[in-house]
Amino acid sequence: MMNKKKQRVLIIRCGRLGDTVQSSIVLNPLRHSLKNLEIHWLIKTEVAGIFKFEKDITPITLKRTNIPLLLDIKKLKIVFDSYRNPYDLIFNLEVSNKFDYLVKLINAKKKLGRPYDDIPDNRTIQRALHQKKIFDLCQLSYPDSIACPTIKCIPKNILNKRININDPYVVLSPTTSKLIKKNHRGYRNWLLSEWEKLITMLLKQTKYTVFITGEGSDYSKVDYLCGNNQRVINQCGKINLSEFAGLLKYSVCVIGVDSASVHVASAVGAEKIIGIYGPTSIKSSKPFGKKINKVKIVTKNLSCSPCYGTNVIEECKDNVCMKNIKAEEVFNTLMMS
Repeated sequence: MMNKKKQRVLIIRCGRLGDTVQSSIVLNPLRHSLKNLEIHWLIKTEVAGIFKFEKDITPITLKRTNIPLLLDIKKLKIVFDSYRNPYDLIFNLEVSNKFDYLVKLINAKKKLGRPYDDIPDNRTIQRALHQKKIFDLCQLSYPDSIACPTIKCIPKNILNKRININDPYVVLSPTTSKLIKKNHRGYRNWLLSEWEKLITMLLKQTKYTVFITGEGSDYSKVDYLCGNNQRVINQCGKINLSEFAGLLKYSVCVIGVDSASVHVASAVGAEKIIGIYGPTSIKSSKPFGKKINKVKIVTKNLSCSPCYGTNVIEECKDNVCMKNIKAEEVFNTLMMS
């Protein structure tokens, strides 16, 4: 019997790591509804490694997304290749018009999302569920229970050869892409002095090893948090994305602010996740809760929150929504969860 021709699907979601893993909510419904798939995913180069263990996904990487279409060889190649081998389906999961012209030019039987379907992200629902609304335009049938961000990561036995994870451990992710910003762009960050207090509590009151994660550029900024203690290990920039995802998955708990770490932790199925939130909308940006994990949010619920993306945060001189959260609150949330 001849093999049935694969159905070719292109997913366009070319954002940062957190955006990408939240968009993975479409993968299980897609695989359930359409068999024998060949999935191409247009993705930022530095994020593509998160799909290392997704055997049916071929990343199409872009180092820069703002190059005009006619000057971008990779984008033009996608268009030309689509006329030799058309796509069956395109999902443009972007909320801006950045890839509208590319979608128009690609040869595909069906195209969903911008520029043909505009479903604005008004931050009233969880971000992954917004992506699901775009996917559901295709009207495919699937059990709603499988629609959740899902990423496969490195097996535990392989990761253990790279990092000793035999002892129970927690992962702290104190950084965001705006870690050193002192103005409103850095207001999602929690005080490093509170992270330091939290680590002290973990060392004194538990037997957990503490891993600190972040990008390579964060290493020197947070290394002092380790305090030369062998139970505190700075992994910023030392592991690849799949290893990072595995480190989160096999932990006792992942603790982070509104950044990629808590969303990756949700997608790989980490047991416990604690998010520390202030200016951003908890409703839209909290980690996606699943049956296999517990998600707890520590926040002050101030009347001025959420303010992210508004003129309120731009005029704010002191992000007390984050500064007033104390290490004791986060530690107690961990111990009670």
